[in-house]
Amino acid sequence: MIRSHRTRVVAAAVTFCLSLALSTASAQTKAIRFGQLVDGTGRVVNDAVVVVQGDRIANVGTGAAAVPNGAQVIDLRPLTGIPGLIDVHTHMTYYWDQQAGTQPWSQQGRRRSAETVFLAQENARKTLEAGVTTVRDLGASG
Repeated sequence: MIRSHRTRVVAAAVTFCLSLALSTASAQTKAIRFGQLVDGTGRVVNDAVVVVQGDRIANVGTGAAAVPNGAQVIDLRPLTGIPGLIDVHTHMTYYWDQQAGTQPWSQQGRRRSAETVFLAQENARKTLEAGVTTVRDLGASG
């Protein structure tokens, strides 16, 4: 569980940079360097290099030798990279207007879908900053 604000911010920055690198349509090769990288098994790789080609991770290596010639280098060595976390029980669209003076559950179903989506942005941002990149939203209507 990610507890400190600094850890959440670092996880968000890593997630954002990695997703930014993956979302580009360019076929340019990018090498993202991390001080440490936690892989999907929990193993920690020191001085890690994640090589991204187009929208795919092509390779994970270590040290300067893992950086391909001509690659754009994104230097995040002060940070630790983590795989995107998955939260399978979220209520992303659950928003409580505390100033309305009503209980949060009584506010459900009283907003138009566009308002609900707009208000859910804050929950989505906080979730992404915590390092969660995939969610399952439970009970969201519309």
